[in-house]
Amino acid sequence: MKRVAPDRLLLGSVTLVAAVATVGSLYFSEAMGLVPCDLCWVQRILMYPLVVVLGVATLEGRTAVWRTGLPLSLSGVVVAAYHSYLQLSPNATCTLDGGCTTILWQGFGVHHPAARAGGVPPHQRRADRCGAARPAGPLRVRQ
Repeated sequence: MKRVAPDRLLLGSVTLVAAVATVGSLYFSEAMGLVPCDLCWVQRILMYPLVVVLGVATLEGRTAVWRTGLPLSLSGVVVAAYHSYLQLSPNATCTLDGGCTTILWQGFGVHHPAARAGGVPPHQRRADRCGAARPAGPLRVRQ
């Protein structure tokens, strides 16, 4: 049995994390019908390319991929930290024109950005751009 180089194992692990995060975000928006806010989109824009960039680097054994992956990852962490701050601060207001302070889903001790709105259970909610909760229904296209 051929032994896998530690560098490739690390790259493969990081690629797997990025792939799980990508699939998870798509599940929340496409399967559960949760509409991402503007900050969610920024985080996705920074995360989605990591699957391809890191995947190719894993296959080709390119350890210098950190020059591409690290800026994307660190930028995503900064946006995610700001987003979490907005959601956990009672008087925070979003600097973008979206429902960035609203939490749509909570579970496993974490929350899905964009379920502080009351009334409808989190798994049956949709939020419009302003974060107003409405019962889940067919996916609505942003105009």
